[in-house]
Amino acid sequence: MKLLLVAATTAEIAPTLEVLSGTAAPVSVCITGVGVCAATFALTRALLSDTYDAVILAGIAGSFDRSLVLGTVVQVTGDRFGDLGVEDNGQFIDLVQLGFATADKLVPETIVPDMALPDLPKRNAITVHTATGTTATAAHRLHTYGPVLETMEGAAIHYVCRQLQMPLLHLRAVSNYAEARNRPAWNIGGALKNLNEVLKELLLSRKAD
Repeated sequence: MKLLLVAATTAEIAPTLEVLSGTAAPVSVCITGVGVCAATFALTRALLSDTYDAVILAGIAGSFDRSLVLGTVVQVTGDRFGDLGVEDNGQFIDLVQLGFATADKLVPETIVPDMALPDLPKRNAITVHTATGTTATAAHRLHTYGPVLETMEGAAIHYVCRQLQMPLLHLRAVSNYAEARNRPAWNIGGALKNLNEVLKELLLSRKAD
């Protein structure tokens, strides 16, 4: 099985890349850059340039759910665009409500790869252009979508994979809670460590395929 490992930044998967460089594991890498536009362009170009059996998206994320301990690695089973729409007198109206899109365009269905997967908590997510940084924004997004995780690329990757009928495994490690910005409380180091431990176990097992 030929895999494409995707991440927004090299830093998020650096330990895994170091290990992969010394193996024959059938894994290519696509570093997209941060945000929906960069992710859409980079992944589309990669998938149209070569043939893959599945995509693995990995990165860190914020969580609206405090029952998820910081550092927890989660399998994202659904990721939707969380701020694509209009504001109308203090209310947010998405493209489905406006009649400009169907639900499957905002919440792309995920095709899960036919492979042995790690036993991880499964959660949903939203993708936004501006990460939550205030109590008001957190309350609005939680009330509107009831999401668990917040990403800045996920839904774009899900969308491209769905359009091209490409199986996708989306992994995120919780680095912080989605709340008023509180950097001292973040645990990016722990999240990256746990994420890469899962990735290395998953990807290195493919070298015998």
